[in-house]
Amino acid sequence: MKRYAHSTFLLIAVLCSPTTIIATSEPTPQCVGCGLEDDCKACVGGDSSYCRTFNCGACGEGGACHGLILSASSVSSRDGRRLKLPSDLIREISAKHPRFAITLAEMNVYGISPGEHRIHWTPVTLASSDIDAFLNKGDHSRFFKRYDAEARRLNRLVKNGELSDIVYAVSVSRTAEDGWLIRMQVRGQMITSLAGDPAYSVLEIQVEPQATTSAPERSRKSITWQIQ
Repeated sequence: MKRYAHSTFLLIAVLCSPTTIIATSEPTPQCVGCGLEDDCKACVGGDSSYCRTFNCGACGEGGACHGLILSASSVSSRDGRRLKLPSDLIREISAKHPRFAITLAEMNVYGISPGEHRIHWTPVTLASSDIDAFLNKGDHSRFFKRYDAEARRLNRLVKNGELSDIVYAVSVSRTAEDGWLIRMQVRGQMITSLAGDPAYSVLEIQVEPQATTSAPERSRKSITWQIQ
């Protein structure tokens, strides 16, 4: 079911296949800030060491390192579970705002858990068609060779004060009845317009259990999302 309002506001309701909930342990070290290593975005850990973050053009403060990869969500939920959104939902969002969707794809790798996060993006231009590369990185090495080269070029401009990051504030919370609420908001519209991003500035996703008495259906979730 899809419902549309005026051109600056979109609401979509999706009843999807079972949403994955995963149990995880708390990884270390924590990311306390974002910096550059080899001209790529990198996380500064609590011990001042660096670790690789989402990709060469993005870093999430408030996450934790998994080997050389940074997860955007490090705080375990009250029951130790994290949320993994369906790829089809992320693709739908990409049609309206590629960077919002790609941020979700990166956070989704290790599962999304409650917390407050700041995502720093290098203002690399992203298209809706790029979402498949970020959802299946192993199959798109040629794409990331080009992407990393452009991210490094722009990161050098950021380092020299000639350009600024795009910053997202991301809030993830649990709601009553085993639900989830994700809110992503742009901080600073000028840079997003320079990067060619759509004019939308806020994304909200609400995940709620489907009302059913059938045992096989109890893991299904009703997902609504809106962008404005």
